Amino acid sequence: MSKRVEIPVRLAMRKEGDKWNAYVAKKDTMEGAIWVGSIALRFVEDKKRRDAFIELMSSALGEVIKELLR
Repeated sequence: MSKRVEIPVRLAMRKEGDKWNAYVAKKDTMEGAIWVGSIALRFVEDKKRRDAFIELMSSALGEVIKELLR
């Protein structure tokens, strides 16, 4: 059985101007957050597109976590 490791980071999604930005951030702050990607808000008004963008950014978060664990 693999041991589960808790990583103290999260995917933070923030509306900033006309964009929806994704960051890897510490659990309790945005200080030192790493920008992962963004999309114009008008493109994620549709739930399917919004969910797809969240999935993509979650996948990117996984890559960042892998790099941090090396």
